[in-house]
Amino acid sequence: GVDIKNNNLLKTTGTATGVGIGLYDASNNLINLAGNGSFDAPLIPAGAEPDIKYSANLNLRASYVANGDVVVPGTANGNLPFTLTYE
Repeated sequence: GVDIKNNNLLKTTGTATGVGIGLYDASNNLINLAGNGSFDAPLIPAGAEPDIKYSANLNLRASYVANGDVVVPGTANGNLPFTLTYE
């Protein structure tokens, strides 16, 4: 789920407080998780018909981000379920 103090961040579990996990695209822009954020990556074809295979590079990074609450050190773990849609 999202952080209750800043819904652009993933909520964390553990002993730390005051932080969430931010996900960033290749241009270092924070991905908006609150608005069902989306992330686009082009499909890269490889091979020849009829056995063409496709891949996509999802260039993402994650970082701890202060959420506006008092930061207390400790463990801060998060999970991100996601759906992959392609056309």
